[in-house]
Amino acid sequence: MKVFCTDFDLLVGNSSAGDSLMTSLYLRGDHTLLNSGKRVMITSWMRGLSYMPQLVVRIDRAGKGFESRFADRYYRRAAWGVALADRQLVLDRLSQRMDAGVAYSFDGSLAVGDFYPIEELWSSRVTLLETEGATPLRESSDPLPLPSGDRINEVVSAVAQLYLLKTGDCICFPLGDEYKAINGGHYLFIAEGDQELLRIGIE
Repeated sequence: MKVFCTDFDLLVGNSSAGDSLMTSLYLRGDHTLLNSGKRVMITSWMRGLSYMPQLVVRIDRAGKGFESRFADRYYRRAAWGVALADRQLVLDRLSQRMDAGVAYSFDGSLAVGDFYPIEELWSSRVTLLETEGATPLRESSDPLPLPSGDRINEVVSAVAQLYLLKTGDCICFPLGDEYKAINGGHYLFIAEGDQELLRIGIE
């Protein structure tokens, strides 16, 4: 299983974000996946954690080299997710010429909720909430923005030019323009009204 992410420029604070997909594409190992309801610990070697909400599109048909106009034949379902990163550690590791795929990955650094037909996500009104215990700290006033179908098809096709996409592979799309810091003892929720779609805790 391969997990492709397209937010590398945002992760490292590169001002060229959005220029070329291939400069921002990176791979996470499947050991980084975390189920909703779990907790992530800020360990002694970390400098802190930041987060970015994601749309996680799951491939359900193998293919390679197809054009974007055919890309929607290769996926039908998507999930809400949250990517976590120690941004300063990533920069330090990259400066030491560490492989990018190793530099940002750690166990549980990509939380993923349940998968739904992608049409249901486009029609939903979902917000992100950060809390400390039961105390709300930060809530998005607007629904999380979703990439258009054309954008998803463009990215899926571009990835398929380089890799053989297999059933179960995932492609992640950032739903924001910057990573936000989060402290231990806080929780992140993605919800639609009173329905909880994703929850993770930070220790």
